[in-house]
Amino acid sequence: MVSFVVSLLLIFRLIYLIFFKYRKGILYPEYFILLPPFFLFVIPYYINGCRDLSNLTLFGLVIVLLVSFISSKNIYNSIKLKQKKILISKKFNLISILAYIYLFVLIITIYNLLKSSSLFEILISNRLENYFEESIDTGSVLGSFSIVLSFFYYIKISQLFIEKKYLLASVFIIVELIYLVLFAVTRLSIVFPVISIILFLLLIFKISFKKTIFFSISLLFFLMFYLSYSNKLRTGQDSSQKISLTETFTDISRELDYENFHNMAYNYVKMNDYEYGYGWFLGSVVNFIPRFLYPNKPVTSAANRFTEKITGSPPSMYNPVITFTLIGDGYLQLGYIGIIINILVFYFISSIIFWKLYFIPDNIGVYPAIRFSFMAFIYFRAEIPFVQYFIYLVFLWFFYKFSYER
Repeated sequence: MVSFVVSLLLIFRLIYLIFFKYRKGILYPEYFILLPPFFLFVIPYYINGCRDLSNLTLFGLVIVLLVSFISSKNIYNSIKLKQKKILISKKFNLISILAYIYLFVLIITIYNLLKSSSLFEILISNRLENYFEESIDTGSVLGSFSIVLSFFYYIKISQLFIEKKYLLASVFIIVELIYLVLFAVTRLSIVFPVISIILFLLLIFKISFKKTIFFSISLLFFLMFYLSYSNKLRTGQDSSQKISLTETFTDISRELDYENFHNMAYNYVKMNDYEYGYGWFLGSVVNFIPRFLYPNKPVTSAANRFTEKITGSPPSMYNPVITFTLIGDGYLQLGYIGIIINILVFYFISSIIFWKLYFIPDNIGVYPAIRFSFMAFIYFRAEIPFVQYFIYLVFLWFFYKFSYER
């Protein structure tokens, strides 16, 4: 009964935000903490016949619900420093230079892969197995540059659309999508960029709210069928048969087994103990220390670390990484207090980054804000992305400091 009530409250909260409070907007940080648990727990709850959720999950959902009442704009405004009015400098070309460098690297990386393997071989290859065995290292050229350069790449795309340079903007988008099709390890790595550009176009061309909602629902159903079908291809199952709606829901429910992951976290703590913030320390401090300075640097990813602790084997193709969500990760760190800390920190920093991007003058930060939004959805599944947050905050400071003139 408690699970049913909590799930209904979360659904009603989403309906209120989408159809009433924020009906003129597509994305808000409030959705970063509401939509992931909706897909990870509420939908599987109803698909599985309303089987009761664990106390750990219910506590996390209640915290998510309560935190969603804190306005993300108020968070941003409360820490916003006063700035002098600034104008974009037309003489400043560093953004374009970095964006074109990233475009060039993507093209060269794609060319090198296609030169070494046939397109068919690339598309049918098991990306996850190759990822763990590190047999495909062509994409490593991007490595640490990807987060850095992609930040300016997305700003450039937004800028090109606003300047109505649609052909060049399309080149930027298509090249990145081709790269993702060839290199992406997970399906969501392809899906989310596609959805991001579609939402951006809906916003740029001022598509009506009703049409946006209709399109979003249609896209959601397509996405469910795509995930089910692509999973059959990836795992070598017979994909020649027609996929029914019931079968699709069953496949999705089987993949969204996060309630079981929470039970794993609970049982681990029961048999061992909390980490008492050790994971936060590794992610926020140790993560920034280069391995050549710290040869014995431990695994900083909580998901990778606990996958090995709980299963007894390191992550691999046959022992996939378990992502415990912000709820499970917080519990592993400091119990129920850790859940509150995880969700609050995640929501506050995400709100600051989103609105800082969104309010870049002349709307050139809108597309990066949308891309960041979908990264935030992915982050909820695992742990607080300290490194990514730090990089975005530094780049935003850099952008505001050097790419404008008073």
